[in-house]
Amino acid sequence: MADGPITPEQIVTKPLVFKVAPVEGVDIKKLREDVLGNKPNEKPSLTPAESPPDVNQIRKDVLGGEEKGTSNGGWEEGQLNAVPANEELAKRNKVIEEQQKQIGIDPLTGAKNRAEFISTLSTMEEENRMVFLAMCDIDNFKEKNDKYGHLAGDEVLKILTQRLKSHISQNKGDDIFRFGGEEFAIVIQSYGQPEQDVAQRVEELRKDIAKDNFMIDVNGEKMNIPVTISIGLANKRSGETGGQLTARADRALYDAKESGRNKVVLAKTY
Repeated sequence: MADGPITPEQIVTKPLVFKVAPVEGVDIKKLREDVLGNKPNEKPSLTPAESPPDVNQIRKDVLGGEEKGTSNGGWEEGQLNAVPANEELAKRNKVIEEQQKQIGIDPLTGAKNRAEFISTLSTMEEENRMVFLAMCDIDNFKEKNDKYGHLAGDEVLKILTQRLKSHISQNKGDDIFRFGGEEFAIVIQSYGQPEQDVAQRVEELRKDIAKDNFMIDVNGEKMNIPVTISIGLANKRSGETGGQLTARADRALYDAKESGRNKVVLAKTY
């Protein structure tokens, strides 16, 4: 840039390199610091990584008026809003991650859901693992819903889930699933256990459910609800698919309900 007087436009468009002619009574170094915010031996730093200058305000201060231009002095909207946008994206990603964690979980009872049950049986089939499957159903559940209300019915399902969980060894791979409505499925790892031993464990579970009524509190109203379950138990056969195993256990559950309820029936080879 040639020597000589500086126009206001040059201050705005090229603020980093200019010369100022000495003026009597004016401290040039102090003036440079006040205008540019830099010490005499420092290079001015006006990068997008820092807070961008308000060019419109500079023009207004220097020129004594306003000029048309972008509302943020030539900075792209994305640059100014980069941090808020990233924070919003991070929040959304966190919500998605939490939702993904909930996939496979029944929201009412906290047991794994039917989709997870099918996935577990598929894995069992691929690995040719031997397991026991107990299909459980609450006896006369519809009548309880009609008598005590659906909120009470929901509480029964929650309490039953916790009681079932207390009887299985999750650390050994056993697990509980809400199959649908008031029906639950329990996958019990075999580990070479005799069928009668597993049947005895399941029978103890049934007795524990029937032993004490469920104490329910719905909106301050306390209810004492008797609950029993019927169970069909099947031992996976060699080469049997998950669907075939489920069908046999479910047939045994049907037999348990048809023969009086509140009992365990071992599946046959249908």
